[in-house]
Amino acid sequence: MKRWPIILIWLVLWLLPPIALARMGWAIITGNLARAWAIALTFDFLGNAVANDNPRRTISSRAAHSQNKLWARLLCRLLDKIDKGHCNRALTAKDQNLK
Repeated sequence: MKRWPIILIWLVLWLLPPIALARMGWAIITGNLARAWAIALTFDFLGNAVANDNPRRTISSRAAHSQNKLWARLLCRLLDKIDKGHCNRALTAKDQNLK
C-alpha cells in the first residue's frame, strides 16, 4: 500500500470534526434531536476506536464491561448521575455487547 493515499485521506478528515460539530449544533437548535444524537454517537464510536477498542461499541458499553477498572467505575457513576441506569442499558444493548 502506498503512503500518499492515506495522507490525502488524513488531510481531508481534518475538515470533518468542525463540520460535524456545527451540524450537531444546528440539529440541536432546530430540534432535530435524532440527528444530533446520531452525530454524538458517531463521535462516541470514534473515541472508542481511538482508545484501541471496538469501533462499533460506545465508551459507555466499554465502561460497563470494564467495572474492574477505576476509570470505568468513575465514568459509569458520572453517566448514571446524568442519565440513571445508563451503564446498565449500555451493558445490555444488543448492538454494543461486543467484547
